[in-house]
Amino acid sequence: MQSVFQFSGGGKPSNRKARAPSASRIRVIRLTGTVKPVVVQGGLENGRFRLLQGRVRWQAAIAAKLPRIPAIECKHPGLAPALHRLDELVAQDGRNPIHTAEALRDVQNCIPNCTRSDLADICGWPLNTVVHHLQLLELPEAIGRLLKLGRLSFGHGKVLSGKKLRQDSARQAALTVQAIKEKWSVRDLEAAIKGSPSTSPPAPAKPTSTESAALVRDPNIQRLANVLTDATGMPTTIEHRADGQGRVVFSYHSLDEMDNLLRFFPTE
Repeated sequence: MQSVFQFSGGGKPSNRKARAPSASRIRVIRLTGTVKPVVVQGGLENGRFRLLQGRVRWQAAIAAKLPRIPAIECKHPGLAPALHRLDELVAQDGRNPIHTAEALRDVQNCIPNCTRSDLADICGWPLNTVVHHLQLLELPEAIGRLLKLGRLSFGHGKVLSGKKLRQDSARQAALTVQAIKEKWSVRDLEAAIKGSPSTSPPAPAKPTSTESAALVRDPNIQRLANVLTDATGMPTTIEHRADGQGRVVFSYHSLDEMDNLLRFFPTE
């Protein structure tokens, strides 16, 4: 059960990008002397706290020179580890968008009535960035797995989770497969969704040494390809060269088939 307590107005909120409250809000608080309780996480080092909700009310109370304002301490047992995980991800360069989105969702689930705006305040991000991350969790599992594996970027995921494609799952899956197959940039994907050719189409792939060299036809290699086909359920070819190099090619016809193939290569 939550308890209500008060804290001194001389502290600081956790986020660094605090927006200034309006003059009218400051004037009302100065006259009434009361504000709606903010939500904080207490028990931190040196007796400090972390502001979770009510950033603007907090700033307005400081501007109005109130010595204390009411606050509700969030005591959810999972809050501290969830915030720690989010802080770790925010500090990372090249963080995985799905892992970040999951961390944001975990924090949101721990805080009563936590809005996306509150999450933006906690991590110091623009609101639309938080919204786009959380929308990634609404993508089909197969696309989410591709994002987690790094086959798609956050920008690709943001475009694929747009309103137009959320209402057309078949087209969403087809564009995902094509984006990976043809190595589309985010701009290329956006152009494909709009139904117009990209102004900067992907450069044609250069022929590899495997394609330019003669392949060796060996019944043992073909037998191995058949084994892989039976194991994965996907047509498999092995292109083997005389110098011992080559490549294995799996053919798929849908995003679900691709996802099934990825299960043979665990990453966690």
